[in-house]
Amino acid sequence: MQAVCAIVVAVLGTLVLLVLVSTPVTGTITTQHAPIFINGDNSFTPSNGVVLGSGTADDPYIIENWMIDASSAHGVRIEDTTAYFVIRNCLVENGKGDRHDGVYLDNVVNGKIENNTCSNNSYGIYLYSSSYNTLSNNACLGNGNGIWLQNSSYNAIENNTCEKNYDFGIYLDSSSNNALTNNTCESNILYGIRL
Repeated sequence: MQAVCAIVVAVLGTLVLLVLVSTPVTGTITTQHAPIFINGDNSFTPSNGVVLGSGTADDPYIIENWMIDASSAHGVRIEDTTAYFVIRNCLVENGKGDRHDGVYLDNVVNGKIENNTCSNNSYGIYLYSSSYNTLSNNACLGNGNGIWLQNSSYNAIENNTCEKNYDFGIYLDSSSNNALTNNTCESNILYGIRL
């Protein structure tokens, strides 16, 4: 599947036209898991959904293949960590009614969020005061907002699909030095991408 779309980006009165190509999101989601809350590097444990890894650059913690209902809490919430980790191939949904996010990072570095589907949440993926993370090949569909970065810098946002969100596909709020590459944002109510 290949889709091409045009989006308008508003940047302090400057108008930019971008053409982006979508990429499919794939993965094997196998098991239900309760919402995950990791507060500090010591909280990367099997009970918090970690299936592999030691938290180093060569052996990151792995959280993968979970179906998470976010109606009672943020689907995956990680705060105050510096360990390396990957969240991949997860389905996180149904947090919108209670203002819960699919994936929520607060004061986090060294994370990779890849090949996840976040749908019907307040925010699909929300980064607050977080840097040096990579968000790639995620589908954020039907959320309040698809991907939102606030006070966050030096993150890579690439090959994500943000469609049919009620406000923005991707919004960078008070954030700088982030790289956006090959993201598809279409059929969102407000902007596709807002910087």
